[in-house]
Amino acid sequence: SAWPIGSGLTIYESMAASKPVVHFHGDGTIMDWIEQEIIGAGTDDLEMYTAYMPLITGEKSNQDYIDHVTRLIEQPELRHQEGKISKSFADEHLSNIPRLGQSMANQILNIIDESQTV
Repeated sequence: SAWPIGSGLTIYESMAASKPVVHFHGDGTIMDWIEQEIIGAGTDDLEMYTAYMPLITGEKSNQDYIDHVTRLIEQPELRHQEGKISKSFADEHLSNIPRLGQSMANQILNIIDESQTV
């Protein structure tokens, strides 16, 4: 999704619907934001961090992406497990409107700051 400024709305909707999310990892991606959201929650809880690892890691090549999608198609249990993780993240992090609003505001401020340093 491209609103607002590549907000990842489609990913949020998929997560809320318990769908697994397959993505490329990299700076500036929505999943980079999700990783920061988990770390920024002020938790040292390694268990929580590792619970969301399928969301965070991302695929680094086209072939990795294809392989992940193929595994999800061929393995219903994996599809279900990753969907549950997505739903859990959506419930905990994306359903808190004030927190989500503050996080998006911070993203916008970061973009403004970066544009002024160029």
